[in-house]
Amino acid sequence: MKTERISICLPVMNLMEAENIKKIVVALVAVLSVSALGYGLHSMFTDSKDEDKMGDDEPVGGVLPDLYFMDHRGERKEIHEYKGRFLVIHLTGLNSTYCKYQIENLTVIREMYPRSVVEIISIEVWNEGEDWEETLDRMAELKSLGTIDWLYGVDAYGDFAYSYMDSVPRIVVMNPHARVIYEPSPNPIPWEWIQEAIDS
Repeated sequence: MKTERISICLPVMNLMEAENIKKIVVALVAVLSVSALGYGLHSMFTDSKDEDKMGDDEPVGGVLPDLYFMDHRGERKEIHEYKGRFLVIHLTGLNSTYCKYQIENLTVIREMYPRSVVEIISIEVWNEGEDWEETLDRMAELKSLGTIDWLYGVDAYGDFAYSYMDSVPRIVVMNPHARVIYEPSPNPIPWEWIQEAIDS
């Protein structure tokens, strides 16, 4: 009788164990599925730059591409030549009223920082059919009048119009590592916003 009872109970115990294992597997699959779904949603709604934050001394943002312009002397210049200091690139149109407002704001920035720390470059991107040399002459006149007290040039090679332009004025701030740290939508930007980008 004892042997029979053992032989009868063993299958029952095995069945219970199997059911328990099945429940455990189902529970694990459910947990893994929820975790995967949560990670997927987190990835969808989280900016990748927030996930991979760099140290305070590390540059942030993308590296500015190799962009060329013609400077006030008619020489071909590359933006990366100005690495080692902050660079405020002002993409402008001389006939734009909004761009004139931006020049006023940049004048404040020019007075706040030495050139060894912050350089400003105004680059004309809308020459409206005139020769680039004529545009440079007009910018030279603004320089002589003291309207602009920084570097200037023209987008003679189309690099900036191709990469950045949909309207003017447009401000792009590059840190000493040639990385973009501030690139708002095209509009006159208050000098306080530019200062905050440089000082942060």
